[in-house]
Amino acid sequence: MQKTTIKHMFLIAATLATLAATEVVSQELDLTQEVSAATMTQSDIVVSQNNRDDAFWTKPYGQEGAQYLGSMKQYEGLKIPAAEVGETITIGETTWRHITIHGQTGYADVNAFANVVRGAVIDISPFRYQVAFNSGGGGIWTKPYGVPGAEYLGGTVGDMRSFYVDKIAKIQNNGITTEWIHLQNYGWVDRTNTRSQIIMSEINYTLFGRYGILPRNYDLYSEYGSQLRQAGLTGINQLNF
Repeated sequence: MQKTTIKHMFLIAATLATLAATEVVSQELDLTQEVSAATMTQSDIVVSQNNRDDAFWTKPYGQEGAQYLGSMKQYEGLKIPAAEVGETITIGETTWRHITIHGQTGYADVNAFANVVRGAVIDISPFRYQVAFNSGGGGIWTKPYGVPGAEYLGGTVGDMRSFYVDKIAKIQNNGITTEWIHLQNYGWVDRTNTRSQIIMSEINYTLFGRYGILPRNYDLYSEYGSQLRQAGLTGINQLNF
């Protein structure tokens, strides 16, 4: 009787271990965190009021205590150095840029400035990071959307395939920074439209042995995302997509 009990217990333990391993293989992590304004790399910007008449405010227009500082037309062509360019904030349908002009600090619509698209691209090992598409859908492009020459290749809705990622990029367009990933031999997609797939060869054995399954906050993208956010922005024509 005792031998049967021990054997039974062994089988239960083996079954649980198998189930744990199966969960690791099938587990998918949704890595859709947004890039905060504080992580953006700022550059010089130039006031451009072509057919516009934007206002300069102490706070975004409509906010309590917002005071009018003047028209941006008076600063046409003025280059504002990166040290005086702050974060962006979106309220409703308007995105505001925090700036300092001649000692005055306030906010102006991001469209009040010449839009110079900048970015950074990092090549990564194509067999370490694999993704599938989120159900919400998105577009696949020859280059990240907003980059001159980007062409639409199709949508992701209903596409159940997994793809290896061989490049990651960040693009700053009109003061907004987005993160993109390149699907090997396919095209570029906004990272928020994807979810990470677990690749068993990338799982640290000690971590697996300690927890049995990966902790839910395990972030396969963290290594690459950290490199990308620290990368400086450069002119879009200097990048290899």
